[in-house]
Amino acid sequence: MFLLNSGSVSYFKGNENYYLDNDGDGVSNAQESNDNTNLNDPCSLIVNNQTLDTSIWDIIDCDGDGLLNYEEVDKIDDPSTPPIPLETTNPLDPCDPARGPDYLDYDSSNPIWQIFDCDDDGLVNLEEFNLGTDPYDEDTDDDNFTDFEEIACGSDPLDANETCETLNLSLNNKIKFALFPNPVQGVLHINFENLQSEIELKIFDATGKELIKERFYHSKNLIIDLPFDSGVYF
Repeated sequence: MFLLNSGSVSYFKGNENYYLDNDGDGVSNAQESNDNTNLNDPCSLIVNNQTLDTSIWDIIDCDGDGLLNYEEVDKIDDPSTPPIPLETTNPLDPCDPARGPDYLDYDSSNPIWQIFDCDDDGLVNLEEFNLGTDPYDEDTDDDNFTDFEEIACGSDPLDANETCETLNLSLNNKIKFALFPNPVQGVLHINFENLQSEIELKIFDATGKELIKERFYHSKNLIIDLPFDSGVYF
């Protein structure tokens, strides 16, 4: 996953734009233009720049973690949602607060939730949801192989009796690479540890739409132009 900043900044001569807020997130249209966030999306914002009324934004669950935004920021519990933690949490991070195995109060259709990896196993939440694995448990079937490791070696991450070892499969075939910079400013670099005979690169936006699909041959370092709007991509 990576962030793309387009680098464009808009300025307003009048003061009226500092009091307009199209999406009700508490950040003025002018400030959102300067922040390069979407002024028509209440979940696209820099929270620290909220200066206007947030009553609309407060009752949204931007990150799909089951807690309303105001619960995460103001620590005021809504009895209809899961209990809030003792400290404030990030309303744009579905993995904050951290949730344990078998947690089910997330919103799997939320594009922010989909692109995070809440159990840190190498599979984003949407991949885990589609696989049927637990996005809050790195080893869903408790066989001492993470869900990612089992997918990588061809084992079933939902069957504790089937592992990379029982199938005599190797984990040594994992491809190591570095992706930078992150956030990206128009050009993405992908450097592989070893020369790759064939690489298929796919890039998706936060809704899961495929934007780029390319094949590279006998490559180690890739340079990819990204002529897209600011946002989260994977």
